Amino acid sequence: MKAAVTIGLKDLGGYVEVSVSDNGIGLPEDFSLDDTQSLGVTLLQVLTKQINGDLKAASGEGSKFTLTFPVEHEANKKAKKKTGS
Repeated sequence: MKAAVTIGLKDLGGYVEVSVSDNGIGLPEDFSLDDTQSLGVTLLQVLTKQINGDLKAASGEGSKFTLTFPVEHEANKKAKKKTGS
């Protein structure tokens, strides 16, 4: 099997979802985002907190990390400027 990494980006209408997945061996059975010593996961957790996001990890045929966070679309910014909100 050839190694593959997939990066996804979705606009969820007020939220953005960024996902990174691979087709490797997956995460260990006892993997927990809360109990890891990994620098990479720690950096993701810090970023997630800073942007009021949600981080999830899944394992199956490989590993998948998904970060979802709120965004303000340009149209909403323009509307707020007009109304002074």
